[in-house]
Amino acid sequence: MSNPGGFGTSAFRIAGCVVVLLALLPGVSGCQGSGEGGAPAVSPGSSSEGVMSGGQAVPHYIHATGAELEGAGGGYLAAELLIRDQIMNECMKRSGFSLPVRGQGADSPGGDGGVFDNDLFPDVDRMARTSQFVPGSLTPPAVGEMTVPPEQTSSRGGSRSEAFEAARRGCEEKVRKIWDPLDRSWVALQREWETRVVQIQASPRLSPERASYTSCLVKEGVPEARAQDFAGFVSFLDAPLMEQETDADRIAVEARWTKVFVKCATNLVKQQEKLLVPAKKEFLDQHSEQLRELIADSDAAFAKSRQLLAVEVTAGATDE
Repeated sequence: MSNPGGFGTSAFRIAGCVVVLLALLPGVSGCQGSGEGGAPAVSPGSSSEGVMSGGQAVPHYIHATGAELEGAGGGYLAAELLIRDQIMNECMKRSGFSLPVRGQGADSPGGDGGVFDNDLFPDVDRMARTSQFVPGSLTPPAVGEMTVPPEQTSSRGGSRSEAFEAARRGCEEKVRKIWDPLDRSWVALQREWETRVVQIQASPRLSPERASYTSCLVKEGVPEARAQDFAGFVSFLDAPLMEQETDADRIAVEARWTKVFVKCATNLVKQQEKLLVPAKKEFLDQHSEQLRELIADSDAAFAKSRQLLAVEVTAGATDE
């Protein structure tokens, strides 16, 4: 799950389905479809409401490089989370509660602190530019605070009131009926692709690059057990970051180890990408019919969400 602005292992992998909408919504996932490799071609345009087309889910779930995921992949996720947040907010207003709605741009899941996967698809070019292992790792999204009317707050303090929880469950169920089946279908396909990615990463074709990567990290002080793959380094970096007491110290430590990772991992990452790009093309070709169905389902989910949002807004105005 995501941990915007924080550190710890969970902060280093916000990929695909592994996203939690603060503490308000169930885990979901899900910019621009390329149409390459036999995948259905998609228009790059977005609707007048600013919601991206269903085809833009493809690079979010099926990607060959970290740059593709962090760039194109974040847009679809941001659009889904935004419409879900808007529905929840309008629905909860009718019970007297206010929930934050994530903005767009750098503060959104598709912004600088959005989607990434350093376990499988590290973006070493972005790391070299920013000296950050995690994009936007010290800039948590400005999402605001949820508010609960004092008269409905539990007398024990801190916990949400029964009225709040009942309203939240009801609103959440409306959103989940639209998105959960779709998200599960996309994630199943994503997992199939990532299984193929792991097989390629472990293939003999990358043995020289993996050996060089491990040797380089060990020389820099990374335990050999944590220097076998990208995920191992992610786990290793967790401890030195958590030990720091100030943001300044964390920034310095992160920058130092990011520089080490870029030096040691770049050749392996680039060689891996050379193998993954054609493999992704083949995968998309093999699943073209399934992708067409998922894209159509994604378009339908956005349409249903826009309709539900309009209903909630209208109902809220009537309640007033």
